[in-house]
Amino acid sequence: MGISQVTWTNDRGGSGACTGTTNWSASGIALYEGTNVITATAQDTAGNTASAILTVNSPIDELPTVTINTPSSTGSYNTQNDTLSIGGTASDDEGIAQVTWTNDKGGNGSCTGTTDWSASDIELYEGTNIITVHRPASDSSGGTGSDTLTVTYTPLETIPTVDITDPTSNDSYTTTQSTLNNRRQCIG
Repeated sequence: MGISQVTWTNDRGGSGACTGTTNWSASGIALYEGTNVITATAQDTAGNTASAILTVNSPIDELPTVTINTPSSTGSYNTQNDTLSIGGTASDDEGIAQVTWTNDKGGNGSCTGTTDWSASDIELYEGTNIITVHRPASDSSGGTGSDTLTVTYTPLETIPTVDITDPTSNDSYTTTQSTLNNRRQCIG
């Protein structure tokens, strides 16, 4: 009696026919995260079977990570500028196609780069702005990966100014009159 066929099954899903009989092989067997029990079964021409088992551990899918490093890696930042530039890194075992940002006060956009990324001219609103950078979900785990930076924007205070423009805008003026009429311009 000879071997008529050899087949394989994965207890996590999938099965197929092997190539060859007394010397056989199988390729392209899909593995799932965690433990996969692969069973190879040989059948002879009389219908008798024998099996061999191989247990394969497939690594757990790495969740994507996104980290803000610039202008601060501490999670908070204070500024008097009305726009912000940020930068950082991202990683994922399945690769990174895109990194995006959002401001909880309004505004969003795409970052330049992927594993090393940056974004500039992010508009800030007076007070607290929570900037979130994330890698959109596209891997099998559905993980997105994100990091936040709390930015407190306090605009520079406008300091009032006073200018004398009449009878002259110079620093000194000579007159023979006993009274002076002048105009002032106040800004602020």
